[in-house]
Amino acid sequence: AKYYYYPGMHEPGSTLAWSWAGTTSEGSVAPVGPYNFALEGFAKDQSLGVSELASLQTIEEIAQPADDILVTLENGQTLPWKSLTGLR
Repeated sequence: AKYYYYPGMHEPGSTLAWSWAGTTSEGSVAPVGPYNFALEGFAKDQSLGVSELASLQTIEEIAQPADDILVTLENGQTLPWKSLTGLR
């Protein structure tokens, strides 16, 4: 797994927009591949927990090569259909 830490602060009750430029926290270009995103909240130095964030992906293919249904996403990642959390 690849982990990159990006600290950020904002006032309680406000919103924070965040985008990723494809670089590591050291500024170098991150390797090509699928990534997962998670958000960890803090109150002072106490962790409030980690939440995984969902992303929208275009489905390129759905196949049933054996007993399970596999979904191939536009980024090339293949996963079991049970891993999907929603469709639009």
